[in-house]
Amino acid sequence: MLDVARWRVGHQQTGSWGCGDMARAPLRPCPAVGCRELTRGGRCDKHKREQRREHEGSEERKAAHKFKDSARWKRARAVKLGRDPLCEECLKQNRTTVATQVHHIKPRKQRPDLAFVFENFESVCVSCHNRKEVR
Repeated sequence: MLDVARWRVGHQQTGSWGCGDMARAPLRPCPAVGCRELTRGGRCDKHKREQRREHEGSEERKAAHKFKDSARWKRARAVKLGRDPLCEECLKQNRTTVATQVHHIKPRKQRPDLAFVFENFESVCVSCHNRKEVR
């Protein structure tokens, strides 16, 4: 039988937790256009930083975060999930799933005037919400 305490101490000293002998992922080119940097997964460090900066810095993204963080949205979301705690899409297919997301039936970008109208809300589970948003 393996002496777990001795194994743990030995691996803490070497810094290896059993994955040191595993083969590393092969090097592949960064998927950014024109980049020849080889990586073990995804983009190279330079393009990861650029992509993150573009993603986090966009005005559209900032506006979405501001909306989601607003007290008014948090209250409206809580009321909707309280009234309809099950996923409305799953119920249509005779499945019972807890709703954790509130989906705008008519998108906020197209109809900002309906952002807080309960008739435009739909309680959905994560998988249904992701399918609707096509992420």
